[in-house]
Amino acid sequence: MATTVATCFRGSSHSRSDLCHNGAERSFWMLNVSPDLLRLGLSTAVVLARDVTNSPANAVLADYRRSVGRHLSAHWKNRSLSSDPTLHEYERIHRLFDVANEPSAPEKLLRYVRRHQDFTAAGTVVDCYNIVSAKTLLSIGAHDLAKLKTPITLRPVESTDVFIPLGESEPKSCSGEYAYVDPDGRIICRMEVLQGDFTKVDATSHDIAFFLQGNREIPPQDLLTGAWLLAELTERFCGGTAELVSFQEPTT
Repeated sequence: MATTVATCFRGSSHSRSDLCHNGAERSFWMLNVSPDLLRLGLSTAVVLARDVTNSPANAVLADYRRSVGRHLSAHWKNRSLSSDPTLHEYERIHRLFDVANEPSAPEKLLRYVRRHQDFTAAGTVVDCYNIVSAKTLLSIGAHDLAKLKTPITLRPVESTDVFIPLGESEPKSCSGEYAYVDPDGRIICRMEVLQGDFTKVDATSHDIAFFLQGNREIPPQDLLTGAWLLAELTERFCGGTAELVSFQEPTT
């Protein structure tokens, strides 16, 4: 059955097993997940980062980013992305919602890294979560907490929901799909494919909610490890503090 963890760990100042108990309401304050999607194998985590600085990457982060890019490019050079069990599982779930030829964000990211041996330089926050996503195959999105209305619900899209893709100004239909939706019916992320525009992170963002999503091919411990790595990198390169506030396993 589905497991909801209402504890949190913090980043570099704590070990992965050092959990702080904040009450069951903490998890549901940030993210609810439709039981139907849990039964399909989706798993989620939320990491909150506070008092961060989202600036261009410094030399240390840039060097680390390039090193990870070179390693991943070599790893995937002669391997099929579409045949990888985790990436294939994202596609399988998409097809259940009549969505075809729409790669998940981790797959699109790895296509770029395999070709360029690096990630797009996009600032410290995006660099950190891109590195974690490419290493773990988790889908990760970052949202400005000041612009975010909670709780967010991961559920099938309804006819009244509105999605304005990142970098655009006009709504686009994603009827029949699933999405991360705020209480006003605004979609902050379409499946694990594309974020919405209105909660995007920019240079003025200081408190950030990271939504991580996996599937049945990613063990819960690997989702937890990915969340821990994201918290560690965020604190190291963006400052502030980061903690896990929500963790939901799929229904078995």
